[in-house]
This record gives sequence, C-alpha cells and structure tokens, in this order.
Amino acid sequence: MERAAAFAAEYGIAKAYGSYEELAADPEVEAVYIATPNNLHFENTMLCLKAGKHVLCEKPLALNEAQASKMFEAAEQNGVWLMEAYAYLHSPLIDAVKHELDTGVIGEIRYLESAFIGGLPKAGDYRWRRASGGGA
Repeated sequence: MERAAAFAAEYGIAKAYGSYEELAADPEVEAVYIATPNNLHFENTMLCLKAGKHVLCEKPLALNEAQASKMFEAAEQNGVWLMEAYAYLHSPLIDAVKHELDTGVIGEIRYLESAFIGGLPKAGDYRWRRASGGGA
C-alpha cells in the first residue's frame, strides 16, 4: 500500500489500493486494464471479471486456450466485456487494408507471410522468461 500511495500522490491519482482484491471490490471501479506479467493475467483477470469489472487485458490474454475459455465464460456469466489489448485491430490502416482485401482490389490472396519482431531481450527481463509466460 505504501508504494501505491506514493505513486498516487506523485501523479495526482485520487485512490490507491493495497491489493488487487481491494481494487476489484471497489464499486466505483467499472473497468480494469491488466498489464501484469503474462503468468498473472489469468488470475488477475478472473478476479476482476468475477467482481463485475470490464477487463482490457494486455497480450497474451492467457497462457493457453483453457485459460482463455474460462476467462470468456466468466465475462459472459458476469455480464462484462473482456478484450485482449491489441491496438492494431483498431487502426485506421488495418481498416483500410481489410477494406481493400474484402473488395478484391488486389485480387485473390493465395499466400501471406508475416513476422512480428521485437527488440532483443534485456538480461533478466520477465517478458522473456518462459516460466512467466514470456517470449513467443
């Protein structure tokens, strides 16, 4: 709680919480953005969904299909939205490309190759630790 209160004071945030459970229990919180390490996405998202919060969860949404299915079931059961944070899905460029593909402007697509490339890992960065659900 001490770190959360210090952060809130520094950035002018009205409330701070000592735990995720406190945040999920607050009736004034309507939606939550989950940006914890990958291996905590399921646990944190389920907590918030079951508390009736809409959730935008950073990618990857879950570590496997079973977790993702349970997350979407919980969202439906609690009448809230669950979405993975893939900003490019809402990009005007992607909309334009989809329109070109849908209208056949470039013809029939017979082959597509794609790559998602990121920076090289920093030593010890949890985003690359397999045990934490990091890396590809």
